[in-house]
Amino acid sequence: MGEEEQRRSTVTAALLVLVACNLALALSGLSPPPPSAHDDDDAARVEPVGYLASVASSVLAVCVASSAARHGRRRGRLSVEAVLREARRTWTRPAVTALYVELLTTAMASLLLTLRAFLGAAAATGGGAGAELMAVSASAALVAWLGPVLFAHSDIACRMSLVVAAVEDGYQGRAAVDRAEALVTGRRARGIAVALAASLVEQAPSRWCGDGAPAFVVVPAVLAARLAACYACAAFYYQCRAHHDKNTSSVLKLGESSMVDEREADAMDSVLGCFRLT
Repeated sequence: MGEEEQRRSTVTAALLVLVACNLALALSGLSPPPPSAHDDDDAARVEPVGYLASVASSVLAVCVASSAARHGRRRGRLSVEAVLREARRTWTRPAVTALYVELLTTAMASLLLTLRAFLGAAAATGGGAGAELMAVSASAALVAWLGPVLFAHSDIACRMSLVVAAVEDGYQGRAAVDRAEALVTGRRARGIAVALAASLVEQAPSRWCGDGAPAFVVVPAVLAARLAACYACAAFYYQCRAHHDKNTSSVLKLGESSMVDEREADAMDSVLGCFRLT
């Protein structure tokens, strides 16, 4: 019950951040900083159909990459039928997790844009050091209040959460992100390197193909890059999982041995007690 309430509180906080940021910008008459020309081009291309297609391709890429990484570790043969069957069985969990991560990402971006707009307005009005100090203090308090909720997870944990949702039953949304964060613990440096490499791979088609490239060239390149990035995250997930399971088994064995020692000590105390009674 506590975990379920925590998941709902995170989603509620993210939604409240979105609504509060939009209301604050609307009532104050401020606007976010103007984007560059490149951002205008990217924003013009964002459409609901394209967004849903992007999420669907990410889910499919995660399912394929997870199956490929699992069969690669087992050195088994990867069949298209097995991949499609596994994707049909598990696609809802990665989809829910992807939407959850997108919600947190959008809430983070909205909060940062709102804080930037307020700080820019405080500096532009020329209200003096007092107004700027008040704006900075309010922004710091807001980030300190919402930071543990919105910025609690690393980039590699958010990426790897889709793999967790595709591979492990019972994990989706907040639970998948928490599971990925637990697996990454102790391997943070490698996780940052994997996340950076995956981000560079995903951005490679747009840089290499250019704006004038035809769709039949760009789409396969984007899908291949996304599949490669998901495979890197899946391979890193299995490494983290093996390391985590090894440490867990060591702790369990240590706990069992300590319990055996306690039983032996209790038995010895009872024997000594009998001798003392006699």
